[in-house]
Amino acid sequence: MSALHAGSSDGVVIAVHDLGGNGRDALVAHATGFPLLAYLPLWRAVRSDARLVGPDLRGTGGSTWPVSGRADWQGFADDLASALEATGLADAAPLGIGHSSGATALLLLEARRPGTFAALWCFEPAYFPAGPDGHLSAVAEEILERRVAGARRRRARFATRAAARARLAAPLALRGEALEAYLDSAFVSGPDGLELVLRPEQEAAIYAGAPAAAAALDTAAGRCPVHLVSGELSEPASRSGAEELACRLPTVTREQIAGVAHLGPLTDPAAVAPSLRAWLAAAGEHPRRDTAGA
Repeated sequence: MSALHAGSSDGVVIAVHDLGGNGRDALVAHATGFPLLAYLPLWRAVRSDARLVGPDLRGTGGSTWPVSGRADWQGFADDLASALEATGLADAAPLGIGHSSGATALLLLEARRPGTFAALWCFEPAYFPAGPDGHLSAVAEEILERRVAGARRRRARFATRAAARARLAAPLALRGEALEAYLDSAFVSGPDGLELVLRPEQEAAIYAGAPAAAAALDTAAGRCPVHLVSGELSEPASRSGAEELACRLPTVTREQIAGVAHLGPLTDPAAVAPSLRAWLAAAGEHPRRDTAGA
């Protein structure tokens, strides 16, 4: 597994990871606050079906925060576009695989540049559209307010890795290899121990920008096939957002995975991987290529 660095918009430098694998090229995109390498158990489960590459989106993992300080979701799409350029896939129409805000970023890039992707697999894109009156639904507003408040309260430093592991395992519902991969990629060593790369105020600003991303998708829907996946146990706003988004996409299929919630790709990769592998198998013919992986 290897990584390179590339420039993106607003002075951002992104870390782009080549996760290895065999088969079709696929660009992968992560959720807010969870670097790409936090998904290693899932990526390892599907690398026999695709060659996976993807960036840490701005402010996360090995990538920097915008110099302007603004959390613009179009910037996430810029990061994905930069990753495609850096890996030589900009004109190759790869597949796209995304989770939450990462899935939204894939959709934003495809809407901006139709034909960027051959097809998309999107697990619960973050989609909070305004209603006819221009306001969010009461449920969506409550969910976003809770996420913003939760991000601002997030503990940013831990004296030791053991302290971080003990504090975060239960609320994140991560365990084993997934928890260790998260601790490896979401934190850096600082003078006071481990420090979150994505600062609490930065994470809060990202959540606050979700409605603007929904508005951008409403005005420019992409045309590539989209497989929208949701978790049976996800909160209503995540499920209803996927349902509303499905109505706005020209070519869409739906799937619900039993027994998982919004963080399913991280917390239960064994339950999510069959969906992803089946989708990859059905994604059509493409010259296969072998790459070294971790």
